[in-house]
Amino acid sequence: MSTAPEERKVEFKKEQMFFLALQNRYWSDIIEGQGGGGMIRLFEFRDLDKIMNIWLQGNLEAHSFIDAGYWEKNFDSVKSVLPNAEVYVYEEDGEVLGFIGMDADYIEGIFVAAGHKGQGIGHQLIGAVKQKKRLSLHVFEKNTGAMSFYLAEGFKVWEKMTEKETGETECLMVYEDGQ
Repeated sequence: MSTAPEERKVEFKKEQMFFLALQNRYWSDIIEGQGGGGMIRLFEFRDLDKIMNIWLQGNLEAHSFIDAGYWEKNFDSVKSVLPNAEVYVYEEDGEVLGFIGMDADYIEGIFVAAGHKGQGIGHQLIGAVKQKKRLSLHVFEKNTGAMSFYLAEGFKVWEKMTEKETGETECLMVYEDGQ
């Protein structure tokens, strides 16, 4: 006798939740082993306003060469898609201090809250998604801090192009496990 589609969905959801709980425990153990007091976990809707604030402030700080209106114009569209994306947050003492957004093996963005940069949070977020073995992303060439960060994490510049909305040069960067 075959299982009803709804029963299969419930079983699949239970398997997903178990896997995600294991991932969160694994990442928490890694971070504690690195001396961090936080954990990486999946995004929850209650995180949305905090991570959007981190997103906007991070973009404004890192991209002073792009008009602030560009980021403000895109705020609502990013906020609307984030709840449906693969997003992991770094949380310490109940406070979200950073996050990374993924689309399969593509890093949509990684952000750390002001006042918490340089504490290894970004490296821990990248480390958590390196289990995918291959990662790619785009970064503006003038964002020298991000370029240095990704190069230190083992990413390589594969291609340079002009981003059409801003006219700025951006780099496609790729990380492959064992390069």
